[in-house]
Amino acid sequence: MHKKRCIRDRNSWESNKKGQLTIFIILGIVLIIAVALGLVLWKGTAVFKPSKIFLSEKGKVESQITSCISIIGQEALDIIGATGGYIEIPDEISKDGGSHLKLSPFILVPYWSVGQSKRIPSIDLVKERIDAYMESRLPSCIFAPSELFDEFDIVEKGPVESNVELVDGGIIFNVRYDLEVRNKDGSVVTELIDHLAESDIKLKNLHEMASAIMEAEFEELKLEDITMDLISLEHPKVPLIGFDMSCTKKKWKVNEVQSTLQDMLRVNVGELKVSGTNYVEFPEELPYYNTHYVWNVGLEDPEITVNLNYQDGFPFYFQVTPSQGNTMKSGVLGGQSLLSFLCLQSWKFTYDVSYPVMVELIDDTTGYLFNMAFTVHVVRNQANRNEATTTINPSLLIDIGGDNEVYCEDYAKKPLLVKTYELIQNEETGISDHKPLKDVEISYTCLKYTCEMGESDYNYAKYGDVAILDEMFPYCPGALLRGNKEGYKEAMVRVVTDKYKEVELNMIPIYLLDSEKIKVVKHGFKDPLTGIEDVAGADALEKGELASVKITNKKGGEVFHEATYIYRMEKGGFSLLDLNEEDSAKAESSLELLGGTDFSYELEIYVFDETDIKGGYQGIWDVDWDSLKSGGDVVFHVLAQDSWDSDVDMFDFVANLDVYSSYVTVPTIGSVGEE
Repeated sequence: MHKKRCIRDRNSWESNKKGQLTIFIILGIVLIIAVALGLVLWKGTAVFKPSKIFLSEKGKVESQITSCISIIGQEALDIIGATGGYIEIPDEISKDGGSHLKLSPFILVPYWSVGQSKRIPSIDLVKERIDAYMESRLPSCIFAPSELFDEFDIVEKGPVESNVELVDGGIIFNVRYDLEVRNKDGSVVTELIDHLAESDIKLKNLHEMASAIMEAEFEELKLEDITMDLISLEHPKVPLIGFDMSCTKKKWKVNEVQSTLQDMLRVNVGELKVSGTNYVEFPEELPYYNTHYVWNVGLEDPEITVNLNYQDGFPFYFQVTPSQGNTMKSGVLGGQSLLSFLCLQSWKFTYDVSYPVMVELIDDTTGYLFNMAFTVHVVRNQANRNEATTTINPSLLIDIGGDNEVYCEDYAKKPLLVKTYELIQNEETGISDHKPLKDVEISYTCLKYTCEMGESDYNYAKYGDVAILDEMFPYCPGALLRGNKEGYKEAMVRVVTDKYKEVELNMIPIYLLDSEKIKVVKHGFKDPLTGIEDVAGADALEKGELASVKITNKKGGEVFHEATYIYRMEKGGFSLLDLNEEDSAKAESSLELLGGTDFSYELEIYVFDETDIKGGYQGIWDVDWDSLKSGGDVVFHVLAQDSWDSDVDMFDFVANLDVYSSYVTVPTIGSVGEE
């Protein structure tokens, strides 16, 4: 039997051989990959060798330093923005209510200007304040307890040196602070010296815009003009100049006028826009606002929003003249009525106003707010920063609880030396006499508080040839100092009791002409323009007829002394009525003229009854002082008609009164006499 032999197919063997080779190749690749992974893992472990640790920990320390620089820098910027450029507000500003705007018990905004004084903090000064804040606060932030100090110690090798760069579009905080990082065993890991952080806040741009607004206000008095525009609108509750055909006096309450004006300012100041900044334009149908309430300050930045505002809680100085206590009243218009004289009321008021405006400048790219404030001043109805009355700290009223006695007796005092003089002066004649005058009663008014301070006295031994009152006066940034003495006009000056001052009160002597010595006589006429012979002799006024006499003395083109009185012919003579009094029928005893020397007056006289003007006189009255003080009668001559052919004739007479008056005798001092 034959055994079977196993015979391998050549093709099959070759196939097996190739399969084995493939397996070895795969195993080799796997081995190579394994070796490579081993090397990689070994090398990766080497990164964390102790000698390499400081590379990552240095970053941690640097990160903390940079974070602290950003935090302290932001704190400084927040304070700078809230206070308009200050970090620490000086005592002379924080303790002076007239030098700052108080937004809260903790936030004061120093004024960038008060009156004519500019107090704009320069950008270099702002930088210095940020640097100082950084240098004083950065160490406490860096060395605050943290996990970093569990592994390392940080040693201060030198002081902080800050050099902030305020550039267009942002801020660069450059800080040099030499710090050494050590292991807990004391070995030095690294040293860090120069540090850097940045902010996108455009502080420089905001400061430039705020400065441009302030400079434009100084040049244009924009806010003062807006204030006077509002007063001049003749709002029914804010009277300025006007007339009213009425027999009833018009009256206004001073506090209501002030409140109305404050409301008008609050609304209208808030509407003021700065051209070239980010604001909502006024509609085209409001051309007045587009021309008057868009303010070109000479600088544009569309990424800044500017808001100007006055708020009810802000301080507000307000004084109106004439007024009696809390009341403003109209008076009878002398010589302008062509109808019933007694039924024509007139008024002209003078306002002094001072208040602060808050300016908010917003960086629209970051939302950062920068405040700035300044004061606005209207003096005697004119925009005037040179004679500005300082705004009053609202805490003044709160601190004393509205008590007049507490204010006068217990409020903070400042020394004030008041000198009182008699002044007799006529610029036209060159007469001038200035000498000490004692026993002048001095009063002092601040807002609604009035203090009687005493009388001036002559004390040559201590002060020389002068009459003085040397007292401690309650503090007031804008007070009225008044002097009164029988036989003299009331003198009044404005004072700011911020430091020791000397103030002069010049008392002008007056002469009181007794009503019994005043005579008004009338001269009939046909047509005085045809010849003086047509003017009749002097006749007394008839019973029930009235005569108005208005005298006006001017100095430098301005009214210095003025009085208007009404005289009624009664049985036995004249009675003198003062229509400026509450009761228009109240009898007065004298007519007030200037005394001490010769003076000239613009004289305007009308004679009338209950319905018509009967006559009048208009001209210059040169009063001789020696004749006046001799005590003789003063006789006023007027042209008059018992009746007019027509109203046209009466109107023509009034319209040309100065011409007609040249044909009648000027006022005389002496007996009436017969003509």
